[in-house]
Amino acid sequence: DPTVVSLLYEIRKEGKYVSEIATATDLDESYVQGKLEACKKVEIVGEENGKYIAKFIFLDREEKGKVGRLAEDLAGKELNILSQELPGFISEFNRCSFKRQGYDWELMSHTMVGSHLSDMAVMERGFRKQDLPSCKSAPQRPGGGRYWLHGVEGGKAEFEFANHITGDAHGGWGIFFCERSDLRPKHTWLQPSEWKLIWYLMTEGSDTIDALVEMSGESGERVEERIENLIQWEWLSNAGRRVSVRFPIFYPEDIEIVVDRTDRIGARIVEEVYVPSLEAIGEVFYRLRKDLDSEYGGFVGIVLCWTRELCLARLMKEGVLAALPSDPVQQNWGWIGKFEYK
Repeated sequence: DPTVVSLLYEIRKEGKYVSEIATATDLDESYVQGKLEACKKVEIVGEENGKYIAKFIFLDREEKGKVGRLAEDLAGKELNILSQELPGFISEFNRCSFKRQGYDWELMSHTMVGSHLSDMAVMERGFRKQDLPSCKSAPQRPGGGRYWLHGVEGGKAEFEFANHITGDAHGGWGIFFCERSDLRPKHTWLQPSEWKLIWYLMTEGSDTIDALVEMSGESGERVEERIENLIQWEWLSNAGRRVSVRFPIFYPEDIEIVVDRTDRIGARIVEEVYVPSLEAIGEVFYRLRKDLDSEYGGFVGIVLCWTRELCLARLMKEGVLAALPSDPVQQNWGWIGKFEYK
């Protein structure tokens, strides 16, 4: 909503009264207050002593330019490390079970580099191990997730649509729905009976419809209807009456290989790129957001995300990652076992 964006722009750095915001935007006061109250309900706007202020970092064009130049400098350093480390990472990837499942490096490249290396090993575990300020300090939206860059990423329904994680007595299992340029997301509002079929096929690799009927304890007609729906929603695929999941699975041995390699690379990136650069990141932040210490972790998260996207764009240009948008990037992935981080 362009109107909401204009209101948020006015209160991006300091709190203002409704009358001040209405005058600056040439809008009716009651209309402005209604919009701000709606934003307040989803926690992207706060109010104190009658003044409204944005609760996330909103960058204008000039500020984006400054942050962009900082991210470009960091991306150059990170890409230098990735150019040295990725050949070994790809070699380790080839030891995993993914090729036997039908997924080569091209199909898994964004999951491996974008999710497991950049997001998890660097932005989450790497910064946490060094006790560094990071996106963990960014404001959370009500349904989970966080606000990013210069806009609002989504609300509770969007978060629930994008993520499903569950577990059992055997160490846990889960499905992660890829969010990177996911233009054609899968139908994810599944019933427990449908998740049960998926979980069974994840553990077995594939099986016949007759075996699934026997496992479920339900009528064949009902199970076949569920399978047909899951095939239509691209969760499952079939060859005759044999059914299998339509996404790669990290089995325990795959998890061990991937975690070990990504943690080593991630630790190197954090130690060689980000630890020496924190002072420079802080200088840019405090020029943009003086006296707003609570937003510093969120700003570091912005810089990390920006740097990541620059790195991924370069790797796509060089052919190391699949181009966007593409089917590989829409790929969901699942796991069985537990991610043990060192």
